[in-house]
Amino acid sequence: MQGWVSARLDRRPSYQNTIVAALTFALLSILFFHVFDGAAIFFGNSRPRLQSILTLGLSLAGLVALLGLIGQPRLPQARPRALPALLLLTVVFCAIIALFSFANYAWSGDEYAYLFEADTFKALRLWNTPPPLGAPETTTYIWIKDGKWVAQYPPGWPLILALFGGSLPTGRLANGVCTALAAYAVYELVKVRANREAAWLAVLFFVLTPFTLFNGGSLFSHTSAAALSALTMLVSTKSRQSPRMGLMVLLGVCIGLLGMTRNTAALAVIVAVAIDQVRAGRLPTRIVCIGLGGAPFLLGLLAYQYAITGNPMTPVYWYAGRTVDHLYFDWPSIKEGLRHTLLSQSELSLFTSPVILLLWLSAIWKMVKTKTFAASDLIMPLGMLIFVFYPLHPGHRLGPRYYFDFWPLAVVTIGAALPLFTATWRNLYTGALALSVVYAATISAFLVFEMRAVVQNRFDMFELAKAAGLNQALVCASGIDETGSVYAKLESWAAPRNGVELGDPAQVAHKDVIFINCRDLKVELLKAAYPGRALWQYQDGPLKQPGKLLPMTD
Repeated sequence: MQGWVSARLDRRPSYQNTIVAALTFALLSILFFHVFDGAAIFFGNSRPRLQSILTLGLSLAGLVALLGLIGQPRLPQARPRALPALLLLTVVFCAIIALFSFANYAWSGDEYAYLFEADTFKALRLWNTPPPLGAPETTTYIWIKDGKWVAQYPPGWPLILALFGGSLPTGRLANGVCTALAAYAVYELVKVRANREAAWLAVLFFVLTPFTLFNGGSLFSHTSAAALSALTMLVSTKSRQSPRMGLMVLLGVCIGLLGMTRNTAALAVIVAVAIDQVRAGRLPTRIVCIGLGGAPFLLGLLAYQYAITGNPMTPVYWYAGRTVDHLYFDWPSIKEGLRHTLLSQSELSLFTSPVILLLWLSAIWKMVKTKTFAASDLIMPLGMLIFVFYPLHPGHRLGPRYYFDFWPLAVVTIGAALPLFTATWRNLYTGALALSVVYAATISAFLVFEMRAVVQNRFDMFELAKAAGLNQALVCASGIDETGSVYAKLESWAAPRNGVELGDPAQVAHKDVIFINCRDLKVELLKAAYPGRALWQYQDGPLKQPGKLLPMTD
């Protein structure tokens, strides 16, 4: 039996094998999305456990069967201009997902808050004038306090988003560009540690997984953090090989910008960089140069927090009294964090490869055995460990999104280990990784359309308002879907997505439609705040059924 499997694995990869693998995963995907509740399995806040297990189990069985029966698929080969072409296609793929799958909407409350903050910066402000009705005209994670209307997040990602145009369609390119930068860093890091062939296979896998593409098409901050984490380790590697002061200062810049974007990601990366730099020698010089690069970003973050909260050490997260966003070290919280960690492993497998944990753990084992384990290989384990102490539910997500900050470095670990395996083990490892590329690409293609259906249902109210051509209108949302379905309509408290200009009467006059959370809000108050506007009530429909816009009466 072992000889038969070895003979299969020793066969040359072929495009015929690729076609068979793609058809197999396509047939499984039809089962997942047309028999099982695939949208809920991949995108639901609460995922159907049995169907998720079956989906993962069948995907694993399919991959193992393909590897044993047909051997390795053949993938596009690395050519002189293959990498630039792949990076450009990465931006295009992410843009398609952003503009088609997400229909240019901010899918979650977090994402809209990032857009809100980006538009605030684009207007050269740190906060906005509150809207006339106050709380009914703001959404989750965007607070009104002390005459300031401000989003809660650190300024790093919103600043990047603002440079791309914020809520303009061009803003949807920001994460696509970040994805391409992360892919470039993955390729370079694997090439330094292994060879070009391993680097090409690793970057193909990274780019084509739904985990990468859908986070790259979203407005979450994780993609920018992932790009900065990967680029930081690339610069750290370069500065260790060539100890130039400019590279060390640039390393500090990367760490500083990462700290302004996602401080939990910065924790893991700083540990890895410290190990890297200690090994390189000349530590005092390195500390000074890195500090010079990172200090302006630290000072900028402290100044930003001081301007809004009045205390440089108080994050804007906590400005309006929501102080739950921190690490927890009590045992009940750790138990909940461990539960989330276990669930995240299955999510990671669904969004990358059914054998991702086997590939990653095999790579780590081989590197430890051959003494080639690098500082960057610590980042994914450290990231997982950090989030054991963060037990809060991640809400809307595209895979285990907290792990995406570290995901490029996990792929680097997998790719860099490839030459360390020999004979049949190398063929097995390479074949599993190549089939994972086919699995990822096939699942991604199906998810493009599944996400569009989810988004069109979620933002039904906005679509109806556009289709009706409303002008000088006020649309009231008052319903909250308690079903927990992935197709649930946008909650009333998340409906007021009107932009940063709502506190400026001159700009409000030019808005065709204003959306308001009308729960516990009297009609008289609406009329007083917006005289002359037609009042409409949004009545949501069940699950995939569209809702209705109805004229409001007293």
